Amino acid sequence: MTSPFLLLNALSPSVKSAFASFSRKSRLLVLTSNPSTTAHFRFLASSATTSTTSSTTTTSSSSSSFSDDDKSRQTRLLDAALKHVPSQGWSVAAIRHGAHDLGWSPAAAGVVPRGEADLVLHFVNTCNAKLVDALESGEAFSDKADDQIQKRLGAALKFRLAMLEPYVSTWPQAMAVSVTSPSAAREALSAAWRMVDDIWHFSSAGAAGAPEGVVEYRVRRKLLLGAYVASELHMLTDYSAGFQDTWDSVDKRVARVVRLEKDAGNAAALSGVVASSLLRRFTDSRKQ
Repeated sequence: MTSPFLLLNALSPSVKSAFASFSRKSRLLVLTSNPSTTAHFRFLASSATTSTTSSTTTTSSSSSSFSDDDKSRQTRLLDAALKHVPSQGWSVAAIRHGAHDLGWSPAAAGVVPRGEADLVLHFVNTCNAKLVDALESGEAFSDKADDQIQKRLGAALKFRLAMLEPYVSTWPQAMAVSVTSPSAAREALSAAWRMVDDIWHFSSAGAAGAPEGVVEYRVRRKLLLGAYVASELHMLTDYSAGFQDTWDSVDKRVARVVRLEKDAGNAAALSGVVASSLLRRFTDSRKQ
Protein backbone atom coordinates (compact mmCIF):
# COMPACT_ATOMS: atom_id res chain seq x y z
CA MET A 1 0.00 0.00 0.00
CA THR A 2 -0.16 4.06 -0.85
CA SER A 3 0.17 3.34 0.50
CA PRO A 4 2.28 5.15 0.06
CA PHE A 5 2.53 5.44 3.84
CA LEU A 6 4.84 2.38 4.14
CA LEU A 7 6.78 3.69 1.25
CA LEU A 8 9.12 5.59 3.55
CA ASN A 9 11.33 2.51 3.15
CA ALA A 10 11.77 3.32 -0.52
CA LEU A 11 13.13 6.81 0.05
CA SER A 12 16.25 7.05 2.19
CA PRO A 13 17.96 5.47 5.21
CA SER A 14 17.12 8.49 7.36
CA VAL A 15 13.41 8.24 6.61
CA LYS A 16 13.68 4.48 6.84
CA SER A 17 14.65 4.74 10.51
CA ALA A 18 11.92 7.19 11.39
CA PHE A 19 8.98 6.06 13.48
CA ALA A 20 5.43 7.42 13.59
CA SER A 21 3.46 8.20 16.71
CA PHE A 22 -0.05 9.40 16.25
CA SER A 23 -3.00 11.02 17.95
CA ARG A 24 -6.44 10.65 16.42
CA LYS A 25 -7.72 13.80 18.08
CA SER A 26 -4.85 16.13 17.28
CA ARG A 27 -4.01 14.69 13.84
CA LEU A 28 -0.39 15.08 14.85
CA LEU A 29 2.29 13.01 13.15
CA VAL A 30 5.77 13.16 14.63
CA LEU A 31 8.69 11.57 12.83
CA THR A 32 11.63 10.93 15.11
CA SER A 33 14.43 8.53 15.85
CA ASN A 34 14.15 9.04 19.60
CA PRO A 35 14.53 5.68 21.44
CA SER A 36 11.44 6.25 23.58
CA THR A 37 9.30 6.91 20.51
CA THR A 38 10.77 3.85 18.83
CA ALA A 39 9.76 1.68 21.78
CA HIS A 40 6.26 3.19 21.75
CA PHE A 41 5.88 2.55 18.01
CA ARG A 42 6.95 -1.08 18.44
CA PHE A 43 4.42 -1.43 21.25
CA LEU A 44 1.66 -0.13 18.95
CA ALA A 45 2.63 -2.57 16.22
CA SER A 46 2.77 -5.46 18.68
CA SER A 47 -0.61 -4.57 20.18
CA ALA A 48 -2.21 -4.30 16.75
CA THR A 49 -0.87 -7.72 15.79
CA THR A 50 -2.23 -9.28 18.98
CA SER A 51 -5.58 -7.62 18.47
CA THR A 52 -5.83 -8.84 14.90
CA THR A 53 -4.92 -12.40 15.83
CA SER A 54 -7.38 -12.63 18.71
CA SER A 55 -10.23 -10.84 16.98
CA THR A 56 -10.36 -12.67 13.66
CA THR A 57 -11.01 -16.27 12.65
CA THR A 58 -8.77 -17.33 9.80
CA THR A 59 -9.21 -20.40 7.68
CA SER A 60 -6.08 -19.68 5.65
CA SER A 61 -2.97 -17.50 5.87
CA SER A 62 -3.77 -15.62 2.69
CA SER A 63 -6.88 -14.25 1.02
CA SER A 64 -5.62 -15.79 -2.22
CA SER A 65 -7.00 -19.15 -1.06
CA PHE A 66 -10.51 -17.70 -0.74
CA SER A 67 -13.28 -18.75 -3.10
CA ASP A 68 -14.82 -16.12 -5.37
CA ASP A 69 -17.79 -15.97 -3.02
CA ASP A 70 -15.51 -15.35 -0.04
CA LYS A 71 -13.76 -12.54 -1.89
CA SER A 72 -17.09 -10.99 -2.80
CA ARG A 73 -18.20 -11.13 0.82
CA GLN A 74 -14.89 -9.64 1.90
CA THR A 75 -15.23 -6.74 -0.52
CA ARG A 76 -18.79 -6.00 0.63
CA LEU A 77 -17.73 -6.16 4.26
CA LEU A 78 -14.72 -3.88 3.82
CA ASP A 79 -16.76 -1.37 1.81
CA ALA A 80 -19.26 -1.26 4.67
CA ALA A 81 -16.48 -1.02 7.26
CA LEU A 82 -14.94 2.07 5.63
CA LYS A 83 -18.02 4.07 6.63
CA HIS A 84 -17.13 3.48 10.26
CA VAL A 85 -13.42 4.29 10.07
CA PRO A 86 -13.88 8.00 10.95
CA SER A 87 -15.45 6.98 14.28
CA GLN A 88 -13.88 3.55 14.93
CA GLY A 89 -10.49 3.99 13.29
CA TRP A 90 -8.76 1.35 11.19
CA SER A 91 -9.80 -1.48 13.45
CA VAL A 92 -11.59 -4.78 13.74
CA ALA A 93 -14.36 -2.81 15.47
CA ALA A 94 -14.99 -0.93 12.20
CA ILE A 95 -15.20 -4.27 10.37
CA ARG A 96 -17.69 -5.62 12.91
CA HIS A 97 -19.80 -2.49 12.54
CA GLY A 98 -19.74 -3.06 8.80
CA ALA A 99 -20.94 -6.63 9.35
CA HIS A 100 -23.78 -5.27 11.49
CA ASP A 101 -24.81 -2.88 8.69
CA LEU A 102 -25.02 -5.83 6.32
CA GLY A 103 -27.09 -7.83 8.79
CA TRP A 104 -24.26 -10.31 9.31
CA SER A 105 -22.96 -11.85 12.51
CA PRO A 106 -19.87 -10.15 14.07
CA ALA A 107 -18.13 -13.47 13.42
CA ALA A 108 -18.24 -12.58 9.72
CA ALA A 109 -15.11 -10.51 10.42
CA GLY A 110 -13.32 -13.83 10.01
CA VAL A 111 -13.54 -13.42 6.25
CA VAL A 112 -10.91 -10.68 6.64
CA PRO A 113 -7.82 -12.67 7.73
CA ARG A 114 -5.47 -9.75 8.39
CA GLY A 115 -8.09 -7.62 10.09
CA GLU A 116 -7.38 -3.90 10.05
CA ALA A 117 -4.39 -4.36 7.71
CA ASP A 118 -6.76 -5.73 5.06
CA LEU A 119 -9.06 -2.79 5.67
CA VAL A 120 -6.26 -0.32 4.93
CA LEU A 121 -5.18 -2.26 1.85
CA HIS A 122 -8.75 -2.38 0.56
CA PHE A 123 -9.00 1.39 0.86
CA VAL A 124 -5.69 1.92 -0.94
CA ASN A 125 -6.55 -0.43 -3.80
CA THR A 126 -10.04 1.06 -4.15
CA CYS A 127 -8.59 4.58 -4.35
CA ASN A 128 -5.99 3.52 -6.89
CA ALA A 129 -8.66 1.90 -9.07
CA LYS A 130 -10.68 5.14 -8.98
CA LEU A 131 -7.54 7.06 -9.88
CA VAL A 132 -6.92 4.91 -12.96
CA ASP A 133 -10.51 5.44 -14.12
CA ALA A 134 -10.11 9.19 -13.66
CA LEU A 135 -6.77 9.20 -15.48
CA GLU A 136 -8.19 7.25 -18.41
CA SER A 137 -11.21 9.54 -18.73
CA GLY A 138 -9.21 12.71 -18.12
CA GLU A 139 -11.28 13.57 -15.03
CA ALA A 140 -8.13 13.67 -12.89
CA PHE A 141 -6.72 16.59 -14.84
CA SER A 142 -8.09 19.94 -13.72
CA ASP A 143 -7.78 21.40 -17.21
CA LYS A 144 -8.01 18.80 -19.96
CA ALA A 145 -6.74 21.34 -22.48
CA ASP A 146 -3.52 21.83 -20.51
CA ASP A 147 -0.91 19.53 -22.00
CA GLN A 148 2.04 20.49 -19.79
CA ILE A 149 3.49 17.42 -18.08
CA GLN A 150 4.15 19.29 -14.82
CA LYS A 151 0.56 20.43 -14.42
CA ARG A 152 -0.83 17.04 -15.38
CA LEU A 153 1.35 15.26 -12.82
CA GLY A 154 0.36 17.75 -10.13
CA ALA A 155 -3.34 17.38 -10.91
CA ALA A 156 -3.09 13.59 -10.75
CA LEU A 157 -1.33 13.63 -7.36
CA LYS A 158 -3.89 16.05 -5.95
CA PHE A 159 -6.75 13.90 -7.23
CA ARG A 160 -5.34 10.88 -5.39
CA LEU A 161 -4.50 12.77 -2.20
CA ALA A 162 -8.01 14.26 -2.07
CA MET A 163 -9.34 10.76 -1.42
CA LEU A 164 -7.66 10.86 2.00
CA GLU A 165 -9.63 13.89 3.17
CA PRO A 166 -12.45 11.97 4.94
CA TYR A 167 -9.85 9.81 6.73
CA VAL A 168 -7.01 12.24 7.34
CA SER A 169 -7.54 12.33 11.12
CA THR A 170 -7.09 8.56 11.34
CA TRP A 171 -4.51 8.06 8.59
CA PRO A 172 -1.51 8.03 10.97
CA GLN A 173 -3.15 5.02 12.62
CA ALA A 174 -3.47 3.33 9.23
CA MET A 175 0.24 3.89 8.69
CA ALA A 176 1.02 2.15 11.99
CA VAL A 177 -1.47 -0.67 11.47
CA SER A 178 -0.15 -1.55 8.03
CA VAL A 179 3.33 -2.44 9.27
CA THR A 180 1.98 -5.20 11.51
CA SER A 181 1.64 -7.53 8.52
CA PRO A 182 4.71 -8.12 6.32
CA SER A 183 2.54 -9.46 3.49
CA ALA A 184 0.30 -6.39 3.66
CA ALA A 185 3.37 -4.16 3.65
CA ARG A 186 4.65 -5.81 0.47
CA GLU A 187 1.25 -5.41 -1.18
CA ALA A 188 1.17 -1.76 -0.15
CA LEU A 189 4.54 -1.10 -1.74
CA SER A 190 3.48 -2.85 -4.95
CA ALA A 191 0.30 -0.78 -5.03
CA ALA A 192 2.32 2.39 -4.64
CA TRP A 193 4.63 1.54 -7.54
CA ARG A 194 1.64 0.75 -9.74
CA MET A 195 0.04 4.04 -8.75
CA VAL A 196 3.02 6.19 -9.79
CA ASP A 197 3.47 4.11 -12.95
CA ASP A 198 -0.14 4.83 -13.90
CA ILE A 199 0.25 8.54 -13.14
CA TRP A 200 3.39 8.81 -15.27
CA HIS A 201 1.80 6.84 -18.12
CA PHE A 202 -1.44 8.77 -18.39
CA SER A 203 0.03 12.17 -17.53
CA SER A 204 2.82 11.97 -20.10
CA ALA A 205 0.70 10.55 -22.94
CA GLY A 206 0.83 13.30 -25.55
CA ALA A 207 1.92 15.88 -23.00
CA ALA A 208 4.36 18.66 -23.81
CA GLY A 209 7.68 18.23 -22.05
CA ALA A 210 7.07 14.53 -21.38
CA PRO A 211 10.12 12.30 -20.78
CA GLU A 212 11.53 10.72 -23.92
CA GLY A 213 12.90 7.55 -22.39
CA VAL A 214 16.48 8.72 -21.82
CA VAL A 215 16.20 8.09 -18.10
CA GLU A 216 15.27 4.64 -16.87
CA TYR A 217 11.64 4.59 -15.77
CA ARG A 218 12.62 3.49 -12.27
CA VAL A 219 14.24 6.87 -11.71
CA ARG A 220 11.03 8.66 -12.65
CA ARG A 221 8.81 6.50 -10.49
CA LYS A 222 11.07 6.95 -7.44
CA LEU A 223 11.05 10.72 -7.87
CA LEU A 224 7.26 10.83 -8.17
CA LEU A 225 6.74 8.39 -5.31
CA GLY A 226 8.91 10.57 -3.10
CA ALA A 227 6.80 13.60 -3.99
CA TYR A 228 3.59 11.71 -3.20
CA VAL A 229 4.77 10.42 0.18
CA ALA A 230 6.11 13.83 1.23
CA SER A 231 2.82 15.47 0.23
CA GLU A 232 0.82 12.83 2.11
CA LEU A 233 2.82 13.46 5.29
CA HIS A 234 2.38 17.21 4.81
CA MET A 235 -1.37 16.73 4.55
CA LEU A 236 -1.55 15.03 7.96
CA THR A 237 -0.53 18.21 9.74
CA ASP A 238 -2.17 20.69 7.38
CA TYR A 239 -4.85 22.83 9.01
CA SER A 240 -5.23 25.32 6.16
CA ALA A 241 -8.63 25.83 4.57
CA GLY A 242 -9.32 23.08 2.07
CA PHE A 243 -5.77 21.75 2.51
CA GLN A 244 -4.50 24.61 0.37
CA ASP A 245 -1.01 24.36 1.88
CA THR A 246 -0.83 20.72 0.78
CA TRP A 247 -1.89 21.52 -2.79
CA ASP A 248 0.73 24.28 -2.94
CA SER A 249 3.38 21.86 -1.68
CA VAL A 250 2.38 19.35 -4.38
CA ASP A 251 3.00 21.95 -7.09
CA LYS A 252 6.47 22.71 -5.71
CA ARG A 253 7.42 19.05 -5.36
CA VAL A 254 6.21 18.13 -8.83
CA ALA A 255 8.16 21.04 -10.30
CA ARG A 256 11.24 19.63 -8.59
CA VAL A 257 10.49 16.13 -9.91
CA VAL A 258 10.28 17.39 -13.48
CA ARG A 259 13.45 19.44 -13.06
CA LEU A 260 15.41 16.54 -11.58
CA GLU A 261 14.09 14.19 -14.26
CA LYS A 262 15.29 16.54 -16.98
CA ASP A 263 18.67 17.02 -15.30
CA ALA A 264 19.07 13.26 -15.00
CA GLY A 265 18.07 12.88 -18.65
CA ASN A 266 20.64 15.46 -19.75
CA ALA A 267 23.31 13.77 -17.64
CA ALA A 268 22.44 10.37 -19.11
CA ALA A 269 22.50 11.75 -22.64
CA LEU A 270 25.85 13.44 -22.00
CA SER A 271 27.38 10.28 -20.55
CA GLY A 272 26.14 8.38 -23.60
CA VAL A 273 27.82 10.84 -25.96
CA VAL A 274 31.08 10.68 -23.99
CA ALA A 275 31.04 6.89 -23.90
CA SER A 276 30.35 6.72 -27.63
CA SER A 277 33.18 9.15 -28.35
CA LEU A 278 35.65 7.20 -26.24
CA LEU A 279 34.63 3.93 -27.87
CA ARG A 280 35.06 5.44 -31.34
CA ARG A 281 38.53 6.73 -30.47
CA PHE A 282 39.51 3.34 -29.05
CA THR A 283 38.28 1.58 -32.19
CA ASP A 284 40.15 4.02 -34.45
CA SER A 285 43.38 3.57 -32.51
CA ARG A 286 43.15 -0.22 -32.89
CA LYS A 287 42.83 0.13 -36.65
CA GLN A 288 46.04 2.13 -36.95
